[in-house]
Amino acid sequence: MGFLSKVTQALRESGLAGEGLATTRKLEGIYGLALKIIAAAFSLFFLYTTFFGLISQESHVGVYFLGTFVLSFMLYKSGKSPRKSTQCSRRTPHPGDYWCDCLLHY
Repeated sequence: MGFLSKVTQALRESGLAGEGLATTRKLEGIYGLALKIIAAAFSLFFLYTTFFGLISQESHVGVYFLGTFVLSFMLYKSGKSPRKSTQCSRRTPHPGDYWCDCLLHY
């Protein structure tokens, strides 16, 4: 059992985390291959730009966040969708809403 497995087990036992914490998908076939290719390209891109520095710092950070999000969404399942509320979502606007909108608009 690895270090992270022990940490997640301790969090579950203490009640700080649910059963869905850190459960990754088991991607197989074309999706597993795509995940491996994207992860390898992501790593190679950063090794290359670290040594040669061909892009700006802002672009580097943007590519990092994009790649991290793509890999995260591929690896981790989304949570259950929330139940729809039975209450009406529309409400009568408060008179202060208009002034707040005008203040934030300008």
